[in-house]
Amino acid sequence: MFNSFDEFSNWLDISKNFDRKVIKDVYRFMETFPLADFSVYIKSSTALSKGTPLETIIKSYQKHAEANKEGYAIEIFKLDDCLEEMVDHLNTGALKGSTTHIELIDNAWKWRETEFTLFTGNNQDGKSLLMRYLALIKGIEEGWKTAIYAPEDWPATKFYDELVFTAAGVSTDKDNVHHLSEEQYRKVANQIKPYFNFISIRPPYNTLENILNAFIPVIEDEGIKIVIIDPLVKITRPPAYVDRDAAWAAYVSAICVDFARRYNICLILVLHQLTPKIGADGRYAKPDKYTIKGGGNWSDSGDNVIYAQRPQMPVDNMDTLVRFGSLKIKNQRLVAIPQEVFFRFNRKTNRYVDEDTGLDLYDFDSKLNIGRLQLLKF
Repeated sequence: MFNSFDEFSNWLDISKNFDRKVIKDVYRFMETFPLADFSVYIKSSTALSKGTPLETIIKSYQKHAEANKEGYAIEIFKLDDCLEEMVDHLNTGALKGSTTHIELIDNAWKWRETEFTLFTGNNQDGKSLLMRYLALIKGIEEGWKTAIYAPEDWPATKFYDELVFTAAGVSTDKDNVHHLSEEQYRKVANQIKPYFNFISIRPPYNTLENILNAFIPVIEDEGIKIVIIDPLVKITRPPAYVDRDAAWAAYVSAICVDFARRYNICLILVLHQLTPKIGADGRYAKPDKYTIKGGGNWSDSGDNVIYAQRPQMPVDNMDTLVRFGSLKIKNQRLVAIPQEVFFRFNRKTNRYVDEDTGLDLYDFDSKLNIGRLQLLKF
């Protein structure tokens, strides 16, 4: 971190006038060097703003780091150090995106370990529910495990109850005519329980660093593949970043990109859109990567930017149509081509269904030992 507030003020004073090219170069530089000593970034940013080539600065600090290893996490690789892994990739192929098990969604986005994905959309458009639905499917199909920080779903009982509802496709509300019995509830819960860890940290201790540090033990002990932070707005910002959205975006992105790479996970960060305006047709505009709350810097730093929207809002609050799409896919050859797809949400089953046929996009009933029809005793 910064050694003093004055040091931080100097950094902000320098960075506020950066053009987009310099900002991107700063991101690249921050991915190369750790966040242990921000004086490195202050000096490097000054040089960048004066036109010094990024490569020159990196070489300079490589030498500096070799002489002052304490506090740094730098490794220098020769081609020989990488060759066998490169040949292995040549023979086996590069790491490709991993299916969501829903072909329609695969067209727009796939899971890919090591990638940092931003998931955006308006309030109440179902971002959280859709991401957990996809994570649940990945667990059932391939045993992938998810760790999630989702303070809006605290207590954890609320979060897990929602998953049981989706997996069973039957209400967990006892006032509903058709609802799960205790025996059925336990049977469904036991089948999905290996796949999730719910992390809770109370404010003001819920900083980004503390949240990520809380993930590390479960990643290492349980082989977590998916990490979700939902949403960013519920993270406590350090005082120095309050009202400094661009600096906050750069800071969070640099850390999250590094975290996804180091721990070989799919890291999902949920972000809200700016307050949408109602268009001439009475509906909200489609979410955009440059209208993410906090500024367009987010889209420059993430590997992928995806979104969910209820496109008929606010004309028809009861309409269940869902628009899902990708606004940015960094590795298109390995993941998907940016595009949008449509489907619907079934409130009775808490699942997503085909827009035309109404059939489940994913057949939970045949994958779990207790199917929905059996639960309803038809």
